[in-house]
This record gives sequence, C-alpha cells and structure tokens, in this order.
Amino acid sequence: MTGTVILHRRRITLYTLFLGLAGLLFFLSATIAATEEKYFEMDKLTISDDPVINTGWKVYRVKCAVCHGSEGVGDGPMADIMISKPADLTTIARRYGGDFPDQAIHEMIDGRHVPLAHGTREMPIWGKELAAEAAGIEEEALVKSRIRALLAYLKSIQK
Repeated sequence: MTGTVILHRRRITLYTLFLGLAGLLFFLSATIAATEEKYFEMDKLTISDDPVINTGWKVYRVKCAVCHGSEGVGDGPMADIMISKPADLTTIARRYGGDFPDQAIHEMIDGRHVPLAHGTREMPIWGKELAAEAAGIEEEALVKSRIRALLAYLKSIQK
C-alpha cells in the first residue's frame, strides 16, 4: 500500500510540474506575441521628416537604448550593472568643441578597427553585429548605411 501512495504522489507531482510548465510556456508565448506586436506598431512611428534620422532612431532603439537610455543620456536599464557608465550621447558635439566628430564616432560604433589598448570594451562591436545581419549581401554597404543613419539620429539629439 505504501508503494502505491508514493507512486500516486509522484504522478501528482509530475502532473503539477507539467501544468506549471504548460502555463509558463503559454505566458511566454503570449508575452513574446505582445512584444512583437508592440515593435511592429513602433516601426510605424517616426520622429522626423528625414527618413535617414528615422532609420537611425530605429537602429538606436534596438541597439543602443538598452545602455544609453531612450533619450541618449546614459541611463538605460543596463547602465547600473556596467563597469563604466554609458556616455551621454546628447553632449558629443559639446565635448568635441561644438562640432560633431562623424569619423571618430563612426569608428567607435563600428568597433572593428579600433585597437583595444587596455583590455576589452564594454560596448559591442556593432560593425560585426550589423555585418552578421546582412547575411553576406552587401555587408559593408549595410554596415555603413546603418551607422550613417545612427550618426544622423545622434546629431539630431545634440544639446
């Protein structure tokens, strides 16, 4: 009799575990669907009459905002756990004497040709990421156009 009770308890435990996992999967699939719908809706949004700035804003929103924040001031959700605080991207021109340094910022974002003099960098090497997204089709052209669009957006938010 005791063996039957233990076997019954195991079945109940497995059944409960199965129901819990099924509920979790349902919750996750609903959350993912809602998130995808939100991003599809956001793709319809624009912030400028300039389509290049809009493209840059979309790149920024996906690639940069998690660290630099939605307004570019360095207060994204990941900022608190980073070793170095993300830069305030709204003051780039001010830090460079009033002129936005296109080439320097392009190279920093791309990251593929910046020497790592003192260890690693916290910022991803976006040139590699963007090239991977191109899947071999005009990789360099895609990387450059996305970074140029991002630069146009960053110029538009300078204080």
